[in-house]
Order: sequence, then structure tokens, then C-alpha cells
Amino acid sequence: MNAPGPVPPSNPPKPKRRLGGWALRLYVTLFLALLAVPTALTVFRPRPGLSGFERLASLPTWSAGTWFGGSFQSGFEEWFTQVFRPQRQLVGLANQINYTLFSEITFKMSSQLILGKETTLFEFGYVNAYNGVNALPDAEIDQFARDLRRLQDHLERNGVAFLFFITPNKASIYPEWVPDSHNRRLKEKVRTNYEALAPRLDQHGVHTLDGHAIMASLKQTSGYPVFPKGGTHWNHYASFRVTQEFLSTAESLLGKKLVHLKLDGVRMEKTSGGPDGDLARLVTMWNISPFENENPHPVASREAGPDAKPLNALFVGGSFVDLPLHWLTTFGVVSDKTEFNSYFKKKLKDLNAEVLSRDIVILETNEAAISSRGFGFIEAVLPPGSPNPR
Repeated sequence: MNAPGPVPPSNPPKPKRRLGGWALRLYVTLFLALLAVPTALTVFRPRPGLSGFERLASLPTWSAGTWFGGSFQSGFEEWFTQVFRPQRQLVGLANQINYTLFSEITFKMSSQLILGKETTLFEFGYVNAYNGVNALPDAEIDQFARDLRRLQDHLERNGVAFLFFITPNKASIYPEWVPDSHNRRLKEKVRTNYEALAPRLDQHGVHTLDGHAIMASLKQTSGYPVFPKGGTHWNHYASFRVTQEFLSTAESLLGKKLVHLKLDGVRMEKTSGGPDGDLARLVTMWNISPFENENPHPVASREAGPDAKPLNALFVGGSFVDLPLHWLTTFGVVSDKTEFNSYFKKKLKDLNAEVLSRDIVILETNEAAISSRGFGFIEAVLPPGSPNPR
């Protein structure tokens, strides 16, 4: 009689199920999609930028020298920090938590932002200038004023008017918004380049449009803010009022009638677009509404007499020229020949065509950038051996 065989278990183990073809394809597709999301966000989503202000990093070029010298690694890190979008989302989460719980902005990505009083944003470099960090020696300030007068004399001898245009620093117009931790003036006496230069311009007879003085006056008398809390540049209303002053000054220098701008009214708008929110867009926070405030926008029109002529001008300067040029071109105040040479990056090829054919040359310098001494424009235009003014 044969011995009985092994008794089969009452709950036999189920055979392992292998992933079917359709399920495997689904999992692989989802996995690859997750891998592709960071790349897609990095490549196709535009980086927020501050027009004329924030320097966007570029991918560095590899070489043995840059690799072993360490510059490639640091450059790649700066570039990757700006373009890698998932990192921005994580930074946005961290900033949102820090701001909501502690009223702080901890991670600032590529731009050095300072959170001031009353939810006001500042850029670090402008606060430094307000604190006199980049102050030039008195001798260099005086030489800069003399060089401006030399340029003015040279242009006037060739029938071209000259105007030195100082634009304002938000920190110096609204020092009460600068946080105490970044306000050096609370503890010691300092002087800025603007404070040193302004009297010397008058002393040497340099034709000057002082945007700082105009803005300080508007702040006290207009009843409107002149800088947005979430931006580094002046607002539309303030820039319009300064542009009106520019036209009156240019008309006086040229001795001929120009097209003017008329302020018909002011409307208040809450927006983070354009210069009103150029710093707020760099906060890298999920909700930037705390940095948005109502800002005045002019309701304007063109005012021209029968003898008014369009202005042929050359502007050399920085991003504070953008809004004045907007008003001048929108209302047909300037001719089609008018040109803006940003930070004098476009070097002069033909002096007569670029400069001496103009009605007027305007050299704009923000009071925080006086140490740049005209971006090299003065040296490029002045002939060698031009005499100093007495």
C-alpha cells in the first residue's frame, strides 16, 4: 500500500503577479514625467526679472582654467539657482512660512532684497548708497563736477545743449521705511555722493535736473506716494511730474518751444506689474500681495503750441529713464531720431552722428550710482586736452 503523499496547505501561496504590459508602460510614463517636470519648468517658464536692475546669470563656459580656478563651479551654482524652477518653489514655500510667522524674507535668490518698515522692499545696493558706503573722496567728487562742466562746454561750442539728470534713490526719499538694522545714519554721521556732488554742480555751473529735490518736494506737497512699496523705481505719477520739469528745463536751455505734457488727473491702481512691483516679483514668495499698494497713475494729454518742435535727444543712463522716455515717446514729444543708450553700453562709432547732431544730450545718473561717474560717456565724448572750468 502506497504511503499517502504530502497534504496540500489549506491556503496555498499565490503566485507573484508580474506587472502587465500596460501597467508597466503607465508607471514608466509617470516616472519619466516626474523627471521631466523640473526641466520643463526650468526651460519654459520665464524668470522674473527687474528691468534694468537685476543681473541674470548666464551659463558659464567650461575650460580647464575656469574649472581648476573654481570660477566655473561658482558661476554654475549662480546660474542653476536662478533657472532651476523647483528650487524656486521650495524657496517660495520657505519664504512664505518665514514671512507669515516671523515677518522675514530669508531666502532672496539672486537679488539682495531688504524688507523695510510697512512692508516696503529695498534693494541692498541702494540702501548702501543711502548709508554712504560707496562715498567718493571730495577731490573725486569735485573732479566729476568739473568733467561734467567740460562736457557741457564742449557740446555747447558745437551747438548742442547738455543736461545732467540726477534720479532719486528710494532709500534717501523714504528713509523712514529703511529698517533700523540697515540704517547706519541712526548711529553715525555719514554723507552720500549726492550730498557732496549737488553743491559742486551749482558751483561749477553744470546744467542739472535734480530729480532727488523734485521727488522730495512731491512727497511733501502732492499727497501721493512717489515710490511704490514693492518697487525700486519711481512710480508713474512721480516720473511724469519729473518729465514735465525736464521739458521746461530743456525748453529754457534750447530757447525754443517744445511739446509739453499736461496732467489732467490721477487715478489710483493696485498692481504688481511694471515698476510698481519690480522688487515684489523677486521676493520668491507664494503670495506677494503684502507688497502691493495703490500707486498713482497720471491721466495725461499732449499740449503743443503752433511753434512747438519735437525734441531730438540722446539719453545716456540707466533704468530710471524708462518711464520718462515712455511719456516722451507716447505723446510725441521727441522725434524718431531720439535714442537711449543704456549705461553707455553702445559705444560711439560716429561722434557727429551720435552726439553733435542732437538738440540736447542728457546724462542720467541715479544718486546711488554717482560713483560710476557717467559710465565712461564723458571720456568718450571729450576731445583730449579739454580745459577744466575755472
